[in-house]
Amino acid sequence: MNKKQSIILVLLSFSLYISLGLPDSLIGSGWPVIRQDFHFSLELISVITTVQLLFSLLSNALYIKISTKVSEGSVIFLSMFSILISLFLMLFAPNGIIFLISIPFLGLGQGAIDVAVNTIVARRFSEKIMNFVHAFYGLGVTLSSIFEAISIRYTSTFRLAILLVLILHSIILIFFMTKRATFTEHGEVDKKKKKSKLKFTLANWLFPIFYFLYAIEQIFSIYMASFLVFQHFDAAFSALITGIFWFSLMCGRIVSGFLLDYLESEKLILILLFISFIGTLLMWFSPLFSAILIGGGFSGLYPTIMTLAHRYFNIEKANRIVALNVTAAGLGMFVMPLLFSALIASFNLLIFPWLFEIFFILLAITGIFMLRLNVKEV
Repeated sequence: MNKKQSIILVLLSFSLYISLGLPDSLIGSGWPVIRQDFHFSLELISVITTVQLLFSLLSNALYIKISTKVSEGSVIFLSMFSILISLFLMLFAPNGIIFLISIPFLGLGQGAIDVAVNTIVARRFSEKIMNFVHAFYGLGVTLSSIFEAISIRYTSTFRLAILLVLILHSIILIFFMTKRATFTEHGEVDKKKKKSKLKFTLANWLFPIFYFLYAIEQIFSIYMASFLVFQHFDAAFSALITGIFWFSLMCGRIVSGFLLDYLESEKLILILLFISFIGTLLMWFSPLFSAILIGGGFSGLYPTIMTLAHRYFNIEKANRIVALNVTAAGLGMFVMPLLFSALIASFNLLIFPWLFEIFFILLAITGIFMLRLNVKEV
């Protein structure tokens, strides 16, 4: 792949991750209004998130098989079109049933995009580029959170936010269609590579376990706004806090990318875990600073660790670990909302910060052992 193709592939990855992030904050940020419009229960958001992630996992699995038969460009196009259908259904939903029908289309579209971009960038580019790519996911989520806050403030509904996201997604889809041949060319090269059976040690499995626990990033986005409303904060302010979290995560990934020029990946990961820990302690006292610190701390964890496998292991094993990481992250986002929903339903939203703290500690311990126990093989 020449320099021009590499630049195009990076730009496509950036734009696809903006598109991937755009819908992700719509439901969480707007849930206090959405559930009132459609008379949904508070706990239904976890069911919605679970269904979305279930179809995303299905899309992950199907991507591996489908991409061997048709071009990657075609798979990505179909995925983006699926998201487009979901946004149309959300925008014009006359009742709760139509709104719920939109969720499987959203999951199917996002799953294939996620695994395709992560696999390509982890193999082809540096940790810095991976952080930048994921920063653009944060840009997409931040924009949708801001759109949601504006929509609630000035229209008292969520539909203006859906419309704005729909417009941006359509622009990105058009851009992708003009350059999708680059994805096809990349895919044809990778399909020729042979696969072999690989053995994994217990230490190796700490990578996907970490990504399973990392799902609490999404849990913060899903429940923080509702927790703040439960604490008698304004609904628009609560939605904005979610947006600030994603904005901090986006900016943190850009900063992490530059810091990797001066710090080893392992040291950066430990620093980010410490920053996140301070943020979790502030959830009860200062939602604003908590969102900033948790977003900034989580920022570089996902992308930096995703590329770490290619520094530790041979290309076959690294590719397999990256695929497992993406699947584990999706599985975590499938299981965590169910668990949090059940516990919150049994108690109330006041338990949310305590649960988040416990799972973050598990995440941090797993990350520390992952760095200590895995030995570089290349």
